Amino acid sequence: MKTTIILFTLLLASVALAQVANTTAPESTVPPSSSAPSTVAPSSNGTTSSPSAAPLKWIFGGVMTSSNVMPSDTKSTASGIVLAFYDGSLTLKYYVMHNVQDAVEVRFVNGASANTTGTVMYKSPTQSRVMLTGEWKIGYGDIGNLFNKMQYVDVTSKSFPNGEIRVTLDLSPYVYGMQYVGMLDFMQTTKQGVASSIGNGLMVLGGGYNIHKEYMVATIIHNLNDTTGASINGPADYCASASAAQTFPASAISSNGFILYQFSTMKADDWAGMDKSLYYVQLTTKNYPDGEIRGQIQPPSYYTGSALTGFESKACIQSTNTPVPTRSTSAGHIMGISAALLGAVLSFAL
Repeated sequence: MKTTIILFTLLLASVALAQVANTTAPESTVPPSSSAPSTVAPSSNGTTSSPSAAPLKWIFGGVMTSSNVMPSDTKSTASGIVLAFYDGSLTLKYYVMHNVQDAVEVRFVNGASANTTGTVMYKSPTQSRVMLTGEWKIGYGDIGNLFNKMQYVDVTSKSFPNGEIRVTLDLSPYVYGMQYVGMLDFMQTTKQGVASSIGNGLMVLGGGYNIHKEYMVATIIHNLNDTTGASINGPADYCASASAAQTFPASAISSNGFILYQFSTMKADDWAGMDKSLYYVQLTTKNYPDGEIRGQIQPPSYYTGSALTGFESKACIQSTNTPVPTRSTSAGHIMGISAALLGAVLSFAL
């Protein structure tokens, strides 16, 4: 019996030593800070070196307008929104939506400040009021341009082949007018009847102080044709409903899918709720007066988690009589993996 116990003890000790020997130090990560990360510029001989510390997730983007086009304003009434997620591994996952009527291409242009033109790195065919998403691959030498406002996105058209609207990519947590972002779609609504909708959109919200009053400017581009109303609702989590905290006036809702409005006074509770992603934007239509598309308002810091590379659209509607699912986050996925590993360990032990 004693011999058995001693052998068992030695076995456990050898397993423990093997685990220690095979354990590697975890990769170090750099959490977002209030200052822009260090970047690496190309050396004089044209070579580049890897950044010493790359951020996990950053959001770049803004609102495209004609006044940003070089060498002169095209005077176009079209607008658009571009959001690009940088994952720290030389990939930009982008979302673009605009209302340029005779659009030809969306172009990602490198090495140009706001008052110059640069080299087209990527371009994709595009259509008016159609969500365009994909990935751009960048090199280490491009990271410095990205963080120093030397890259922009524009939309060319038959009328303006050199660009009709444009925006310089800017870092969102530190951009004055881009404090919150979000994607609207029908899947985030809580009504079963809108499962047939193909509506979607992008939104950018930002604010500040004006004569001692807090204000917020909301910019939305969407593809609904019969919009009857728009509102900011809350507090409510994903797949839950709430009354309107702010309502867009009818004059701000245009027929071309573009909404721009400045709310003159925002409440402290509204800001706090948006910081926790407990507010959402909802658009109503003639066919769906209770809301056809909706999007949870997210502070940019929400997207800095290592498991996120872009928007997470929550499927709040499914087939009839299917319960509305609870909110799913990256932490939930991590807990799921941990539970699976725990189950495997327990089954092995038993």
